[in-house]
Amino acid sequence: MVNNCQSTEWYYESRGERRGPVPESGIVNLYSAGIIKKDTLVWTQSFTDWLPMSQSGLLHEVTMGPPPVSGSAINNTIVWWLAFMPIIGSIIEYIVASALGAGSQSLWFITFGLNVWLCVLDDRNLKKAGYNTKQLGSSWIIPVYLFKRAKFLKQSYSYAIVWCVTFAILLLA
Repeated sequence: MVNNCQSTEWYYESRGERRGPVPESGIVNLYSAGIIKKDTLVWTQSFTDWLPMSQSGLLHEVTMGPPPVSGSAINNTIVWWLAFMPIIGSIIEYIVASALGAGSQSLWFITFGLNVWLCVLDDRNLKKAGYNTKQLGSSWIIPVYLFKRAKFLKQSYSYAIVWCVTFAILLLA
């Protein structure tokens, strides 16, 4: 479908306008840079009509890099801290409340903030390992995040379950 001659001129669609000509290597570079996407329409002289980039035959030339690191190789230290954060956060709240002479119930935002902060750190680590973490959703709902993370990485749900248990213990205490 694609003429492998490097002198082939390509055109691409951007916001309803025809752009180009661009050499084949230029189209590949635009795709690699994220300027054009798989569904961006492209055309070259050997085509009878405009085609999405995904059907152009050029994507085989784009090196997408290595796949994400295996879930079993991901460091779970942060999520284990997160799993025990309901209790750890309560202890921190109690210490701060004692130091300030205030009620620890008014300092709930400390535990909440620590939970969110740890989720953000974990999200960054997963991105560094090559994962697209958009599927995990918001870090505001901690148990949902942990269960989705475990499923996403094909790991045990143990840290998510521990978070739920420590939260239940905190509620019953």
